[in-house]
Amino acid sequence: MSIFTNQLGLNIAEEKLQLVEIAFKNDNFILENVDEEFFE
Repeated sequence: MSIFTNQLGLNIAEEKLQLVEIAFKNDNFILENVDEEFFE
């Protein structure tokens, strides 16, 4: 039985917001979501 859970990382800067999600599926870690949004 695995004790790993999905992890979320946020980086908030003056010019942008960045998001990264690392998921644990089928006994492997995978990079599931990566996004970046620039502020106006």
